[in-house]
Amino acid sequence: MVFQNFLCKATLVIAFGVLGLTIPQSSFAQSISITPSAVNQPVGKSFSLKLIVSSPNQAVNAFSGTVSFPKDKLQVVSLSKTDSIVNVWVTEPSFSNDLGTVSFEGIALNPGFTGSLGKILTINLKSIARGDATVTVSDASVLANDGSGTNVLKEIQPSLVLVGATTAPVPDVSDQANTIGQVKITSLTHPNERKWYPDRTAKLTWTIPKGATASFLSLDRDAKDTPQKKYSPAIDSKEVADIEDGTWYFHLAFEGAGGKSSISTYRLNVDTTAPSSFSIKELPRTDKADPKVRFAFSATDEVSGIDHYEVSIDSGNIVTWRDPGDGIFETDALSPGQHTISVKAYDEAGNYAAGSADFSVSGVDAPTIDSYTDRVENTDVISLSGRTYPNASVGLYINVLGKEYEFGRTTSGADGIFTIAWKPDPVSSDTVVLSSNKPVSLESGIYDVWVDASMNGVKTYPSRRVQVIVDAPFSVTVSKSLFEVSLYLAPAIILIMIALIGALYATRRIVSFKKHVFAEAEETEDVLHKSFVLLREDIAEYKKTVEGAQTRRRITKAEMDLVERLSQNLVEAERLIKKEVKDIEHTAE
Repeated sequence: MVFQNFLCKATLVIAFGVLGLTIPQSSFAQSISITPSAVNQPVGKSFSLKLIVSSPNQAVNAFSGTVSFPKDKLQVVSLSKTDSIVNVWVTEPSFSNDLGTVSFEGIALNPGFTGSLGKILTINLKSIARGDATVTVSDASVLANDGSGTNVLKEIQPSLVLVGATTAPVPDVSDQANTIGQVKITSLTHPNERKWYPDRTAKLTWTIPKGATASFLSLDRDAKDTPQKKYSPAIDSKEVADIEDGTWYFHLAFEGAGGKSSISTYRLNVDTTAPSSFSIKELPRTDKADPKVRFAFSATDEVSGIDHYEVSIDSGNIVTWRDPGDGIFETDALSPGQHTISVKAYDEAGNYAAGSADFSVSGVDAPTIDSYTDRVENTDVISLSGRTYPNASVGLYINVLGKEYEFGRTTSGADGIFTIAWKPDPVSSDTVVLSSNKPVSLESGIYDVWVDASMNGVKTYPSRRVQVIVDAPFSVTVSKSLFEVSLYLAPAIILIMIALIGALYATRRIVSFKKHVFAEAEETEDVLHKSFVLLREDIAEYKKTVEGAQTRRRITKAEMDLVERLSQNLVEAERLIKKEVKDIEHTAE
């Protein structure tokens, strides 16, 4: 059976223009096709098929038919009219999984549609059983916009879905005779023919077989096309750019002295478009206090199909989830309050669409705390007693260094009364000690303590928070106090000792200084006295000399007055200097 998808002339020119390949004439006929023409899906996988009309040379305006699929292997999930060329639906598209059919009938308003890849409808399906599933169209018509409603439909191209197959419908020429030699095509950009890639540029390489003088290449959507573009001498690689989304086939053949080789084909799956129509819907709950919330994820990808979802609650851990077939995701048990679910829907190529939704979980009445130990040493038991629902699981929580930890659980009695306690490890140091990321002891301080309860997964609101004062043990407190006092006294004692030593040193220096001053003063006085004695003797000698000169000449009165003044000034200077020396001695005492 031939699986072809006929494209419009413009599209083929873009796709083939890169390789300079010819376009089969059958591509211009009016046709209805289902794309992609071949799909490989595991069981339970969601995927999409598009119903496409092609009429490159003539305007058409009415389309109808019935899509048939094997109901034991496939199941329709939904239909999408997004981006359809149909403006008016004579009959709304509908499907029946019991009959395995999809019905459609619509009109494209004047001037109608001319071209290729005109999307009529998107069919979102899910594979449910292994095997080959052919999806085709019957009772179809494509009417020309010629005033007469002429049915111009020439061809119908089906799609083959391999459910749970280990190989895809790619021609295998590995066992075919090849007079030149076997050729294996590889791709650095699209290394796996069964996977999808978001890269629109493909790099393909191969080894030229011995004896090959020319190579022939083509790229199209026909799995059994014959390559026509000739390269001489033969080439061993090709880069193809601007590949449109979908499944393409790269064909390669060689020519040599012995004739042409068999055709080698490499499949390229390209998807650069994110999933469309992604929605998150919270399913109704009979009990708003149910901590597990269910959501319906609805995402379609018209090219490669949805692969998986990434889910997180309140920006927490990301969980990878694959749709088991019903599209229903259920959260783990959540605490009461407001929450946000964030989801990314990934297609087979890694493209994704993101969405989020806010929701809430109602809680039941919180436990009451009737009594508790409000002050303990950090080696004593912290204990709380109170009331909640009968046979409920009660948890004890303490806020330590800004983080909330659960320190134990107990079960309330049939009357709802509970007592829960936690005893720190006997650690000698007054500090917080962690074990397995949870404290095993507490340092001195004031702590918020509270409880909550749960019954069959349904959580209560937290109780009121009570404050518990934690002290260090008495021995630790005394030792710590003495240590702290010693820390303060030691510097003071050292300072006092330094001051005493400084005072003793200063006193010694002062006494020594005074002795030195007295000694120096006495020595100075003695030296000065001797100096003045010598000066007086010199003046007396000078006076005698002057008086003796009277025998030779007359001594003037001025000269005699000068001698007398010198004698008087010398006496006065000696008196003043002695007084200053005595003052220094008095100051030093």
